Amino acid sequence: MLTRLACEKAINKILPMTYLAPIFIWLLVYYWAFVLEISPMSPFGWHVMILVATLTFFPSVRAFWGLREHSSKVRLLLALDAALPFAIIGILFGEFYTATQGLGLLIAIARATRSTVELFALFVVTISLFIVLSASLRVAARKFLLSSSATKTA
Repeated sequence: MLTRLACEKAINKILPMTYLAPIFIWLLVYYWAFVLEISPMSPFGWHVMILVATLTFFPSVRAFWGLREHSSKVRLLLALDAALPFAIIGILFGEFYTATQGLGLLIAIARATRSTVELFALFVVTISLFIVLSASLRVAARKFLLSSSATKTA
């Protein structure tokens, strides 16, 4: 029977492998499905979702695991905040492949037309969205953290 310490050591050895292996699998699936055109699947965004999930899994689990002394709401919000930069990178990277709408398409058009002004504006919009989302996650986590500490002291 495994003790808790032995289980934690095993998880700490396996968890970092989940950070790199799925990204490689995503590239193989993308190449198989869209470049070789073997699969009847159409690119409707699922590959970006898979990429974001594989990029954010390890940082979110690591943050969720590391904040065990806090409530689950605070842990979840801070884990999402820790994984958010990786999600933004994954979204932008995935959108460069098959952007059909939104910011990804605008970025692809601006790159194709070499419009640096539009690219800079889209960069500012993307970074602004990232900052607003990150700040709102941190404010919500702080609110839950302060409310839970106030109930513990009362």
